[in-house]
Amino acid sequence: MEEIQQGMQTGERKASRKMARTMLKKGIPMADIIETTDVSAGQLPPLRH
Repeated sequence: MEEIQQGMQTGERKASRKMARTMLKKGIPMADIIETTDVSAGQLPPLRH
């Protein structure tokens, strides 16, 4: 059961980062992306590449 929860959390993080990357490409402000996706500010700059 614990492995399933960990897998779901990993999938959620990947989905959040993918959504944040798309939002950055569309020009959405970082503050809005952080609030919407729960991706930290430290994770956003690497997503730009």
